[in-house]
Amino acid sequence: MPANYLEAYIVAKLAYDPSLDPNKLIKKFFDDYYGAAGTPMLQLYRIIEDAAWSGSIIPKDWKKDPNIAYGPSGRIFSPWWSTNLWTREINYNLGSHERIKKLNALVEKAKTLVKTPEEKERLERFIKTTWQPALD
Repeated sequence: MPANYLEAYIVAKLAYDPSLDPNKLIKKFFDDYYGAAGTPMLQLYRIIEDAAWSGSIIPKDWKKDPNIAYGPSGRIFSPWWSTNLWTREINYNLGSHERIKKLNALVEKAKTLVKTPEEKERLERFIKTTWQPALD
């Protein structure tokens, strides 16, 4: 499984200073990691985050009873947003065509904005390990 550089960065920063604003850290990460492409990549991240955490991509029958959590294999004994639910297959199968189109436009924009070899490599890593499998 590929490393989640954003999570590692946030955890490390907050471990040393828990008073830091996580939203500012997230913005800084994207700006530092992707350079000029940081803004569209942050927008992409926020769209995915909003969809996942709002529950909008979860099938309605999984949310039929607010007191019981359901997942791909039936009832689960933790909240729907827990690791019992979010697998690659589930995430990739629940995206809407409109959302994918919007996200793809952001990836394409980011491709035009990366400048340094490191930024280009980082974006290509994201495309190879995350974006292309989502499109496939």
